[in-house]
Amino acid sequence: MGFTNHNLTEHLLALEPTDFVQGPTPVADDMPPLWVFGRNIYTSELRVEVSLGPIHHPYACIAYSVSERPMTYPLRQLAPKRKP
Repeated sequence: MGFTNHNLTEHLLALEPTDFVQGPTPVADDMPPLWVFGRNIYTSELRVEVSLGPIHHPYACIAYSVSERPMTYPLRQLAPKRKP
């Protein structure tokens, strides 16, 4: 994908509620649910899977990949339009 650890971390930390795609999705009985976010980076749509982590780690990035198909962002449809 051409990302370094540093710039990937920057993109992950910049995720916003409007980048939400789906969740919570149950994974297994002994694991917290999974949330999916997306973000357009360069010419690709990045799919990011996040889960709650242990108490001292509030979240954990489980996986990221280039999305195989366009994703739907339900909160973007609800967000007020910005004036130019």
